[in-house]
Amino acid sequence: MHSTLQLTVIGKVFNPNKGKVLSLNRDLDRYVECVRWYLSFKPTSRGKLHKDAYEKAKERFDLKTALIQSARDKAVEIYKSFEKVKGKDSEIHLRRCCMRFDERSFKFVKVGKGLTPYWLHLSLSGAYGRTAFPIVFGERKELIEEALDGEYSIKSIEMKKRKGEWYVHFNLSRGVGMPDTPDTVIGIDRGEKNFAVAVGIQKGSPNKPRKGMFWSGAEIKALKGKYHHIRRSLGRKKLPQEIKKIKGKLSRKTDQLLHKLANGIVAYASQFENPVIALEDLTHIRNQFRKKKNGKRLNRRMNSLPFRKLQDYIEYKALKEGIPVEYIDPKNTTKECHRCGTINNVGYHRNYWCPNCGLTYDRDLNASINIAQRITSSLGWGTRECPEQPNEVSVAKT
Repeated sequence: MHSTLQLTVIGKVFNPNKGKVLSLNRDLDRYVECVRWYLSFKPTSRGKLHKDAYEKAKERFDLKTALIQSARDKAVEIYKSFEKVKGKDSEIHLRRCCMRFDERSFKFVKVGKGLTPYWLHLSLSGAYGRTAFPIVFGERKELIEEALDGEYSIKSIEMKKRKGEWYVHFNLSRGVGMPDTPDTVIGIDRGEKNFAVAVGIQKGSPNKPRKGMFWSGAEIKALKGKYHHIRRSLGRKKLPQEIKKIKGKLSRKTDQLLHKLANGIVAYASQFENPVIALEDLTHIRNQFRKKKNGKRLNRRMNSLPFRKLQDYIEYKALKEGIPVEYIDPKNTTKECHRCGTINNVGYHRNYWCPNCGLTYDRDLNASINIAQRITSSLGWGTRECPEQPNEVSVAKT
């Protein structure tokens, strides 16, 4: 069985001249207008939108054909995502978006070994041929080198403007071999106190979870709290440049912790035979959380937790090791008894207890087992028959 490893590497357009910046700005404005226009059709099907609007779009917008098609596809993606969160009757007010180029409209090469050996050539409107931009990279430059050597393919890029600077998101992909059927399912629960909790369930003994492991969220939580107060203090003193430095420092430190945590989770999974990692699909967790009346302080804390970034790191590192990642519906994973399936909301208590069978269990570990059992039940592994506490529970602090 094969899967596709997808990841993104970000580069920065280095010191472009005014003419090139004007060309990018002009095409971005037209591209955003084109996406907005496509969105007015409330598109859910790329084929139908193409039939209804594509020829009109070519007459209406002065853009390269590939960008008009890209805007069409992006409009469908935006609308379907928006509809899923907000509902069909809500209006979309698109302020900005990235400009996507596919393989037909860009070329990326490395020339020499100077300060800016990486060059991106874009097909922009009003230009004869392609316009060249030097690109510089910070982290993950080794992945760009691997892509240039053919280990990854670059199917598309996204041009993004942020605070007057232009950035390039390179979308890399490659095929990886996967086991046809797993022998172990690793359930991963994510939360505030314990940022991640893992437990393994093996095919031969599905009712006896193996080796639970906890990763504390204290360090990330303390880091976020510390820098929040520093930023607030600097904001009162009106020091925007200092705030920018603090934000960058926080981002780098958080990334270091998340990489370390994701490495630990993948290493935990790797000790088992033919593992698959099971994660909750938290795509819309922040939108759902905002609907609840939690208070300003709790909302800030929960919205600042980088669950999605951790998910991306786990998936990238796992797929690189040939470990597939599956996503399950998060409904009731924290409320359900993993022994008998009874639903009980224990609020913010650290232990889960079941009023039906009497089970008392660490709430995060209980959730991890439930997440794993969503996969094992679909594979036909055993039933709910009084699993024991994991035979080894260790705490790993990042």
